[in-house]
Amino acid sequence: MATTTTSLAFNTPTPGTEEDSWGTLLNANWDKADDLFDGTTPVVRLRATTPTLASTALTAAGGQVIDYTMASNTTFTDSFADGDTAIFHLLGGDTYTPTWPASTWVGGAPLSYTSEDVISIWKRGSTLYLSYVGSAA
Repeated sequence: MATTTTSLAFNTPTPGTEEDSWGTLLNANWDKADDLFDGTTPVVRLRATTPTLASTALTAAGGQVIDYTMASNTTFTDSFADGDTAIFHLLGGDTYTPTWPASTWVGGAPLSYTSEDVISIWKRGSTLYLSYVGSAA
């Protein structure tokens, strides 16, 4: 009896017991893969970890929620591509000052920061958007 994979429910035939079913099971797998690519089945992006931003270049690579701890006044640069989005968890804003790249603030830029702030960042076309979600402290 075939079992299925956890994430995509692909058929995994049991060797030696389903020699007459392999073609049907593999065709079903290819149909599922095709449905992912043509949009019939929506693709959901999942992340198991929260990466730490390795430099001051804002990038969505590595995760949807990104941590950054300021150890000094910090000037961030824009490395987002069109369509990128991330939740930015900024720590140390109560002690140091962040300077953001050219961007459009949705709802207004924060007047001050706390020890933990959350900022939503996304890029549409060539415009970087930021939105202050609030303090997480």
